[in-house]
Parts: sequence; structure tokens; C-alpha cells
Amino acid sequence: MALTRWTIVAGCMLAWGVPLAQAKTLDAEWKDCVQEENRDLAISGCGKILARGNAVSAADRAIAYGNRGIAYAAKEDYESAIADYDAAIRSDPKYADAFFNRGVAHDAKDDHDLAIADYSSAIRLNPKYKDAYFNRGAAYEAKGEHDSAIADYSSAIRLDPKDADTYRNRGLAYEAKDDHDRAIADYDAAIRINPKYAFVYNDRGLAYEAKQDHERAIADYDSAILIDPEYVLAYANRAVAYRAKGDEDHAIADYDRAIALDSENAGNFNARGLVHEGKGDHDRAIADFGQAIRIDPEDSSTFSNRGVSRQAKGEHDLAIADYDQAIRLDPKDSHAYLLRGIAYLSKASHDHAIADFESAIRLDSSDAYPALLADIALARAGQPGRLRANSAGVDMDKWPAPLVKAWLDEMTPQEALDAATDTDAKTQRDMLCDAHFYLGEREMARNNKAAGLQHLRRAAADCPSTVVEYDVARAELAAIAAASETVPVKPATVAVPVAPAPVVAAVATPPVPAACATLGKRVALVVGNSAYPQAAALANPVNDAADVAAILREKLCFNVIEAKDATLAVFQKKIGNFAEAAIGADVALFYYAGHGMQFQQTNYLVPVDATMENEYDAIHGNISAQDVVSLLEPRAKVTLVFLDACRTNPIEDEFRRKMSQLGRGSGESRGLAPMASHSAETLVVFATRPNQQAADGSGRNSPFTQAFLDNIILPGQDIEKVMRDVTASVRTKTNGRQVPERLSGLEHDLVLAPQR
Repeated sequence: MALTRWTIVAGCMLAWGVPLAQAKTLDAEWKDCVQEENRDLAISGCGKILARGNAVSAADRAIAYGNRGIAYAAKEDYESAIADYDAAIRSDPKYADAFFNRGVAHDAKDDHDLAIADYSSAIRLNPKYKDAYFNRGAAYEAKGEHDSAIADYSSAIRLDPKDADTYRNRGLAYEAKDDHDRAIADYDAAIRINPKYAFVYNDRGLAYEAKQDHERAIADYDSAILIDPEYVLAYANRAVAYRAKGDEDHAIADYDRAIALDSENAGNFNARGLVHEGKGDHDRAIADFGQAIRIDPEDSSTFSNRGVSRQAKGEHDLAIADYDQAIRLDPKDSHAYLLRGIAYLSKASHDHAIADFESAIRLDSSDAYPALLADIALARAGQPGRLRANSAGVDMDKWPAPLVKAWLDEMTPQEALDAATDTDAKTQRDMLCDAHFYLGEREMARNNKAAGLQHLRRAAADCPSTVVEYDVARAELAAIAAASETVPVKPATVAVPVAPAPVVAAVATPPVPAACATLGKRVALVVGNSAYPQAAALANPVNDAADVAAILREKLCFNVIEAKDATLAVFQKKIGNFAEAAIGADVALFYYAGHGMQFQQTNYLVPVDATMENEYDAIHGNISAQDVVSLLEPRAKVTLVFLDACRTNPIEDEFRRKMSQLGRGSGESRGLAPMASHSAETLVVFATRPNQQAADGSGRNSPFTQAFLDNIILPGQDIEKVMRDVTASVRTKTNGRQVPERLSGLEHDLVLAPQR
């Protein structure tokens, strides 16, 4: 994590002590030796001077050797550079710069001990040599000696308290010690000195993320990206923070951007694949893992990850092939053996499963789970258990030790179940999942079928869908049901997803005409926000949303998700539900009525609980319309977005007033900004032109929504024709004061209301 900034002191003759009076009388060879533009010329010139032998003073020979060493170092010929620095030091043992530069060359060769010795000599000769303290600190950091590094950076700061790099390096050293608060204080100092230091915003974001302060981390990554829009690492780190918040769609969008900027970064493909897998999108996950493997075919973890996705699809043989590769690349990867054992268990290949679980145990005897799974496989194979021997290395004071004890009859099942308690609700849920699954398997192994089924049903119902226990329980129940038809559980394959999958709210789907079946999958999210407590309520958005939702559902065969007066949390949840529902849709339609605003050329939809005290609130307390579009485009064949969000907005006015008082007036227009789309099959329609405001209307609906309702149900009309008619209607009703604007990338006709 430590930053290495190798500083090479300029080795020109004038800087190293040649009298100024000689500057104008330098001969051609000296001029070649001291220039920095042509390294080969410098090497030649310095060599010719050194060839003069004793005609050149010892001090000047040191300068010539030093300059030639710098030229060799610039060409990455560090052996020749070090030989010249050695000669310079022999010629002038008090030459601090020569020691320093030799230290730089040793560092470049990863000889950090030799580098430290040279920097120490430079400091002994010149106790105020700030760069020597800096580089020695970096060398100590490279060795993992964080306290020594911090001491040297502190000395450098005392000598030059205005160097942002030194504060950054000391912050990195503190961060390596997990002293996040001191690290953040140093990053703060670096940013005060250099407010445009994108790397430090990224570093501070990592420190906040380590403290689980995802919001501050994201704000810092935002700042880094604002300074450097092509900062790949900042996008990737922001994706990690979004994923930690459970915001997988924003995480994917950031990985998309990182990959667009660097399409040969295997890590970002792998990370995006994990997010797709967490969302249950196994095909996209497999595609990403495949790209990561193409770029870096020696990373065992990527094969394991792809195996998980294949296993989740029921492709057990392909999963096993991937685990085989992972184990070939890293024969000590206990987790890969565990995963392959689960895949074999899914295929009822019990002997192979037992062998893999016991391999995992040999590699990590402290892990109770492969020991428990091995006994499950042994029981299914009709063999005696080996749990006592296999669990010898398990800490019996920690979870899931009570389950091991229950299997060994050292604790009753009820006592083991009672031990599944924790103050953290999520941890307790995971413990109860473990308890029901492994106690269920215990009872099944003892032919206590009724008790076993009761526990397994609880595991299948209550376990997170992202853990192995959930899938194994469902698979076993399905097998029992198929055999006896007494347990009506839908068959499921065994899978071990590697990241949490979002819970998608059920969408009410009322009966629709039989003709709907011919129109494909149509989904919509309709949001109407009227009741803003911090401003006068808008009259029409909830009416607009209710009427649009009814038309879409009843007349146009859409499955509709609705939100009325949505807070930020509700808005985000509905968007997440909508994104899930939109996967594979023929048409995904988003309709928003309520307050909207633009900030920094980005359009935001305003939740009813929005408070905007500063720029951070504006960015993170609202819904980015562009993010919604970006979220939908890869999921649906056609994306339609309608934004009736340009009404007079007192919340926006108050925000701009506060920014003006703070001297940070944005100078931006009212209404919404122009917006780009990435997809050829996207239509975005604004209620009025960019930078203009729309009317709320005096009737039940706004002028735009009323025109939309009147025209969208006309049969046989292509959507482009419908929107042209909506535009004409709004223009007429408002006497030309409001003219809708549309951004269309549609390449095919789209008829929402077919001919009757």
C-alpha cells in the first residue's frame, strides 16, 4: 500500500559545486555531461571527462561519475549507475547526493537494506536532507517497518511542512497499521495543501471504507473521479463501497466504467462477476469470469468463482472442471476443495465429495464446516462418521462448535439450537441457518426423518439464498419429494453464490387480456412525489403517477411497480426491485412525476425527504436520472424514460441560495440538463426543454401527463409518433410556453397499444 516516490537529485555540474564563474566557460564535453535531455550524450560526455585522468580534480571527477550514474539510472541500467556512484563516493566521501542517488538505484532493484544505509549516510552528511528522510521512509515501508517509516516521514514534514506527498506517505504507513484515524488526518493535511490531489482522495476513501463509513468513502471517490475522470482505481474502489452498502447496481455501473477505461484489468472483470453472481445473474457472472481468465489464466480464485456460478446453474460437471483448474493452480486452496466437494455432493458422488472435504480439512483443520460436510457425505454413503477426528483442530469455544458437539452427542440438538444467539441480527440469522441445516442433517443421518425434515424446511425457508446450506437443504428436500411425493418442494440445484443477492419485492400482476401474451415481457416503475414537507405540496404528481400506472397496467399489459411520495430509501428500493424485474424484459418503462433539478450537469429526481445543505446532499440525497437509464439499458431490449420533473422547485431554489451564500454558486440553469444515453434502443422524454421549467397544471394532471394519457393508448401508433403528438398537444395547451423534449436512440418501431 505504501507509496514509493523515488526522487533523483539533478546531477548537473553547477548544482554540485562547480564555481559559477566557470558556467560560461564549460567546454563541450562538460556541457554534454551536465545536460539531461540526451542520456547517451551525457554518458559519452562524462566518460570523456573521466578519461582525462588526473587532469580533472577529485571533486569534478565525483560530479562526472555522479552525472553518468544518473544517466545510467534513467536508462534503468542500475548496475552501471551504482558502479558510478561508488566511484563518485570514492572521489568525494562527503558527497551526500551521491549516497542519496545510490540509495535510489538500490531501491529500484528492491535492495531496500542497502538503500536505507545510503539514505542514512546522506542524512549523516546533511541532517536537513528532506528527500533522504522521505525516501528512507518509503524504503522502510517497503520492508513493512511502518513505525520507522512514520518517524522518517515526520522528520521530512518538520523540514518541509508544505509537501503533500509526505503527508500522503505517512498516511499510507498509518493505514498499513490499521490506524485509520491518523491516516485520515494526514490525508486531510495533504488535501489542504493540494486540493486537486486525486490519489489522496482515493486513499482517504479507502481509510473511510476500512472504518465501514461507506458514505464518506463514496464521497471521496467522487472527488477523485471529479478531478480525474479516467481514474480507474477510484471507480473500482467506489464500486466496492457501493457493494458494501448493498447497492449492487451502482457497483456494476462503476465496474463498467473502470472496464471501459482499462479493458485488460482482470481484477475488475472478476469483481464485476462477483456482483452479478450476487444478483443471481449467473450468465453475466460467467462471462465476466471468462474475461478475467482470458487476461490472467493463472489466478486460481477466478476459476473457483466461475465454478460457483456454473454450479448455481446446475452445471456441476463444468463447475468441477473449474475447481480442478483452481486446485491445479493452487493445490493448497482449501476453499476450492470444499467447493468441489459440494459439487460432487450435488451429483451424489459421495466418495469424491468425502475425499475433497477431507483434503480441505488437511489444509485447514480449524474450519468446522468441511468436517461437518464430510460427515453428511459419509452418512449418505452409508459409512461411519469421522467427525471426532476431523474436528480435532476446531476451536470448540466458537461457533459452529455446538453443532459439532451435537453431531458427537456431546450436546442435545435443542442446546445447540439455543446456542445460536448473537447481539447482531444478521449474525444470529446466519447461526440459526447453520443450526437448522446441520441439525436437520444430523437427524436424517439417524433416520429421524420427521425431525430432520422440520429442520431442513426451516433452513430452506430462513437461510440466506447466498449460502450453501440454503441450496443443499432445498436440493435434499426436492430429492425426498421426488422419491416419496410427501414434501412438495420445487427442485433446486446446489449452489454457493459468493455475494448477497437482493430481495426482490413481489410485483402484483393482475389478470391481463390473453393478447398480452403476444406482447412480450413489459415492466414499469411509476413514481409520483407530491408531499414535500420542506416545501408547498405539488398538486398533481401523485395523480399523474396513479393514472399512468393504471393505463400501463390495464391497457398496455405492463407489470407495474408503484411508489407514492417516495423517500430516498423507498425510491432506492423500488429502483432495485425494478432493475431486477427488468432483466430480459422486452420493454422497461420508467415514469416520474415530481420535483427534479440539475447539479453539475447531472439530473436528479428529488425524494420527498430530501434535505440539501451542501453539494454532498445534492449528489447523494437524490436519485440520478442518468443512473436509472444506465441501470435499465443492459437489462431490457427497449428502455423508455419519461420525466415530468421540471416544475418550479423551492427546494432547489433554497439549495442554490445556500451555495451562493457560501460562495459556491453553481451558475446552473433551472429545470433539467440535456442527458446522454448509451444504448441504441432508449427513448428519454422530458416534459419540457432542457433548462426550462414545466407547469404542474390546474386540473387533475399536469399538461404533459394529460397529453401522455390521451395519446399513449391510441392503437397501432409507433412510440415516436405518439411522442410527437404529445409534444404538439402540450405546446398547444400551454400556448407555446412548454415544449417537451425527447432523446431517441430507437432503431425499430415500437407499438405499445396494438391494433384491436
